[in-house]
Amino acid sequence: MKKILAVLVVTIMSVTSVFASENVNVVVYGESIADKGVIVESRTLVPVRGIFEKLGFNVSYNAETKTATADMGKSFVVTFRNGDDFYTINGKQIKADVPQQIIDGKFMIPLRQIQNIINVNIDWNGETKTATISKTGGISDLKISTGAWFPEWEGRKH
Repeated sequence: MKKILAVLVVTIMSVTSVFASENVNVVVYGESIADKGVIVESRTLVPVRGIFEKLGFNVSYNAETKTATADMGKSFVVTFRNGDDFYTINGKQIKADVPQQIIDGKFMIPLRQIQNIINVNIDWNGETKTATISKTGGISDLKISTGAWFPEWEGRKH
């Protein structure tokens, strides 16, 4: 009985260390968001809702399909589905490095994926485990090809 208990304890400790994650602070346009990101298997994942709302998007979640949607009206819609290794921008599939996933009830995506969706700078401070997202001066080719529209760019030619 003691051997079985010891094996069970070792197994539980091994499994939890595989799934263990570190909290990540996320700052968007100078403001910290309440929900933390996490580091899982050396990848930084961040919460869709907190980040995209700070970026000015409307965010919704469909529990039935496990799909998160971030949009700026009908002209720019990004969808993420739990477990998929791609996301869509205005219906166009874009490959992601790792699948989107739900962690502790929060829909998480890879941090670097944010740059593929909206043209921002992302700085990482490994010491404080803080990801800082700030504005850039231009629009990436991906945003142009998908017809992205952002209020802050209204009136600009791109």
